Amino acid sequence: MTLRPSLTECEHLAGRGNMLWIYEEFSGDLETPVSLYLKIRDEAYSFLLESADSDKRLERYSTIGFDPLAVVRSFKGRVEVMAGKEARVHPDQA
Repeated sequence: MTLRPSLTECEHLAGRGNMLWIYEEFSGDLETPVSLYLKIRDEAYSFLLESADSDKRLERYSTIGFDPLAVVRSFKGRVEVMAGKEARVHPDQA
């Protein structure tokens, strides 16, 4: 498994912010985004996000993960942001 960015690249990028997106690229010949998601779907707050380009000029990306740092929920005029054990409720601005 080769994670990106490398440790050296992470050290270089660390000054730009407080969070880095760590990822692994691999061939999609044996797995699909849905088949990978099905393997983790029972984890806490699992998700599958996919990009789409109707013109098919750009590459498509899938992001699959679980146990996020924060969860945002909106329901019946309120927005709740949960980060760790802390939750904040905000009035819906829509």
